[in-house]
Amino acid sequence: MKVFSKVADLLKRAPARFSSAAGSPLFPLFGAALAFAATLLAVAFVPVLCGLVALKRRHWPRTAIYCAIGSALGATLMAWLVAQYGTQVVAEYLPGIARSREWAAGLRWVEQYGFLALVAVAGLPLSQTPVLIVCALLGMSPAQVFASVLIGKLAKYLVSAASAAAALNHLPARPPSVGGDVSPK
Repeated sequence: MKVFSKVADLLKRAPARFSSAAGSPLFPLFGAALAFAATLLAVAFVPVLCGLVALKRRHWPRTAIYCAIGSALGATLMAWLVAQYGTQVVAEYLPGIARSREWAAGLRWVEQYGFLALVAVAGLPLSQTPVLIVCALLGMSPAQVFASVLIGKLAKYLVSAASAAAALNHLPARPPSVGGDVSPK
């Protein structure tokens, strides 16, 4: 779909194109919107989060929290869509997912651990989409989906953002100019 490719393109270009927006009080909401879109598109978001942290280092906790909320809202919408339209929407937008290893593992985990499986998957560097879809098809409520993903993403994004901020703190605030005179005096 055209909309999905445009959003994916925006996610790729976001950190460079919106660096001037980092000073805005709306910057955390921008991160939340990107996390929302990334979740709906099943795109890895931690690299984007690290880019957002690089743009506004000292606000990494707020950025991580807003992004976790955005991701949880995106996951809740995805689960609602799957619950409303069933396997038809899954087959159309994610063909073959029901035959994947992740699907089988997600089904086992959700049957065994319930919402805790979604908390764990949301917090780990695994694709949450198969588990999220299984949860929706098995009737997990939107509130449970939101809470599960929020808890998992808060843990994941806070650790990722703190790590990025700590790594960035070892770099100079402004890199030395490139192409300047480096000859010995």
